[in-house]
Amino acid sequence: MKFYWTLILFTFIGTLQLKAQSYSTDTNSVVVYKDERIDKLTAKKEQISRGIIRSVSGYRVQLYNGNDRNLAMQLKTDFMRRFPAERSYLTYQLPNFRLRVGNFTSRAAAGDFLKDVSSFFKGATVVPDQVTVNTLKD
Repeated sequence: MKFYWTLILFTFIGTLQLKAQSYSTDTNSVVVYKDERIDKLTAKKEQISRGIIRSVSGYRVQLYNGNDRNLAMQLKTDFMRRFPAERSYLTYQLPNFRLRVGNFTSRAAAGDFLKDVSSFFKGATVVPDQVTVNTLKD
């Protein structure tokens, strides 16, 4: 008797699941759900391949170079709040974390930005680095 009730219960649950699924009668179309960030990445890759965005030798302002990850993250957050228009780059090169900011093609431009930043971040310096340049903005 227990077996029959179990069988009836599973049959009932199975029919509910079949009714919950809806099948489209249109077999010629496909619905694709994707994240909108994929389109942004595709557009950026196209810009890189066409040479609109490229990497060149330039300068960045280094705000931190040390082995304390929490301090590096705290400094990055503080920088992003104070200078939302500038990009920041946190990298890890064993055993140090490096926080570098900006994309400057000349040392003079990096030096001007260093003057603005040095009042908030002590020990900031200008360092050579590979920077990202958008040729449409120039």
